[in-house]
Amino acid sequence: VTGVTGATGTISSVFGNFWLSSAIDISPNTIVPLNVANADNSPGFLFAGGQVTVPASGIYLLSYRVTTAQASEVSFIIRRNSANITASAGTSSSADSADDGNAFGMATSFTRLVAGDIVDLFRTGGNADQFLQSFADGTTTVTGFLTLVKIAD
Repeated sequence: VTGVTGATGTISSVFGNFWLSSAIDISPNTIVPLNVANADNSPGFLFAGGQVTVPASGIYLLSYRVTTAQASEVSFIIRRNSANITASAGTSSSADSADDGNAFGMATSFTRLVAGDIVDLFRTGGNADQFLQSFADGTTTVTGFLTLVKIAD
């Protein structure tokens, strides 16, 4: 026996994925220069200078990953309008984990964004340039990515 069911909810139609396509050296306190927008992103995202302008207000699931070189010490955060918004998920720091010694910094969180907010992936702190890698475990990968999916109004 089943009971009454509610109306079917809506599926988000706001989603975007952006990435850095090549290995680079990144300086302390610098935006990760994402340079590619997924061709299947929903319309409305503005993308310039490695930063993403959000097209619609709501609660967003945010995630990122950055591949770093062996023995690097580097931390990343997601920022909204130049302020850290990943504090609740923790700042991501790389640690050697792949068989080839390369490492990953990653985090997933959710937060409320307002249409027009500017979001970026940011290297926070540090004293020297660090190398961002484009492969791990012998597999070519994007150097870093940032994904935004609106999950609720």
